[in-house]
Amino acid sequence: MWINRARTRCLAHFAAALPLTICANSVAGAADSGFYVKADLGVAQYPNNEEVRLPSGVLLTGSGSDLDNEDYAWAVSAGYRFNRYIAVEAGFIDFGETSGLLSDAIGTPASARFSLATSGPTLALVGTWPLGNWEPYLRLGVLFADTELSFSATSPSAPFSERVSDHTEEMFGGIGLAYRFSERWRGSIELSFFDDAAAATIGVTHRF
Repeated sequence: MWINRARTRCLAHFAAALPLTICANSVAGAADSGFYVKADLGVAQYPNNEEVRLPSGVLLTGSGSDLDNEDYAWAVSAGYRFNRYIAVEAGFIDFGETSGLLSDAIGTPASARFSLATSGPTLALVGTWPLGNWEPYLRLGVLFADTELSFSATSPSAPFSERVSDHTEEMFGGIGLAYRFSERWRGSIELSFFDDAAAATIGVTHRF
């Protein structure tokens, strides 16, 4: 008889606690999801070699000290967290520009000054693995790049200058580490890799 009474009391306590447990889990799940905005600032590095082919067919190349292949980079983004592990975000990134002097590798007098700038919107999936206040994450997405190339060349035939632009789509990836200062604010460092550039940035995220 006392066993049945004890079992009844245990069931009663469990039934009373169950709604509280469900409510607590729902509140935690709601806190893990939501919108956020992020701003990043850092340095971009373009490849350490460039080339431009003139209308005459001469190929001009440059590398090493002839190039300034680093510049400031910045990015802004807004995203939505489905839970504490998965988020999607849309943003915009600007890599600054690379510039320098190109010359003909076979020794003709042809040479050119050039500048190349890349920027564009991004769309990405972000995977996070929270470890206390630390949040390592991976980012995989698409850059819709707008690239502008301008150059002014001299050659044995005649001076030549041109400005061209191109629109491309390319995959990119990033690896980062965030630190949670509070429920709403996080700081982060990230390395991102693109087809024609790489960027190292520090960022601040505000969660709503």
